[in-house]
Amino acid sequence: MELVSVIVPMYRGEKYIEQAVRSALAQTYRTLEVIVVDDGSPDEGAAVVEGIHDDRLRMIRQQNQGVAGARNTGLSEASGTLIAFLDQDDIWHPHKLAAQVPLFADPEVAAVGALMTYLGPKGPMRATSGEIADHQRELIASAKLMPFAPSSMVIRAATLRNIGGFDRDLLVKAGPVDDLDVLSRVARVGRVLTVPEPLGLYRIHTEAGTFDQFYEMQRATRFLQDRISTGQKWEEWEEQHRSTRSERRFDRAKYLYRAGGLSIASGHRVRGAARLAGALAISPRYVVTRLRRQLT
Repeated sequence: MELVSVIVPMYRGEKYIEQAVRSALAQTYRTLEVIVVDDGSPDEGAAVVEGIHDDRLRMIRQQNQGVAGARNTGLSEASGTLIAFLDQDDIWHPHKLAAQVPLFADPEVAAVGALMTYLGPKGPMRATSGEIADHQRELIASAKLMPFAPSSMVIRAATLRNIGGFDRDLLVKAGPVDDLDVLSRVARVGRVLTVPEPLGLYRIHTEAGTFDQFYEMQRATRFLQDRISTGQKWEEWEEQHRSTRSERRFDRAKYLYRAGGLSIASGHRVRGAARLAGALAISPRYVVTRLRRQLT
């Protein structure tokens, strides 16, 4: 059986890290190691991890380098032929790896993701995150589609090392799109598949990067797409590009849609409905497409 190295970046993860790590250790696929990278976290997350006793678990401490740097550190220390990523606030179902690892029997498969169920403050939601990647390689390779959450990704270790791992400079300069970037590069050298069932819980909360860096992420995504097609560097691109009115409106619709979902998950249905209505008024096509995808 192939050894799977599970890499868990941790920064201010005290609140959720135990659930995440224990869900990895509880996998029915037992041939694994769990590497928690304490990325200079100022809270008690490290003490929480140290309180979990399992020979397959180890922790690496470093000065803060951001999530891309933490993932690269985990990759440099990993012994597995497959690398799985798990964010500190997400949770895996016990059969998650058992459902994904067999797909790597095909040597052309470079990465496998999965659907995940959204987890709000009130518990799991009906909606799911992710979509089928199997026939969308071109969109993934051009960074126009992130088909699943980073916490669902399993990638061949050799593939990750061959493409140079995660781009820390991209994270520092442009924004938190390093996972979108790495999967786009993986898709250029191999197949990307999705297990078409929820294999974990994807936590949504206001402290998550998808909220507090939302607009920065949208701009960084546009840069990444242009970099892939033109090779343009960030400094040059930033100087030349200003967000258009239509881009700002579309970004606002996407933000209101996500914020509305979080409000509903938190029990604030009126506020959530108002935000969803605002998103619908700005971009009906986006909202209807997202709802159809997430609720079916």
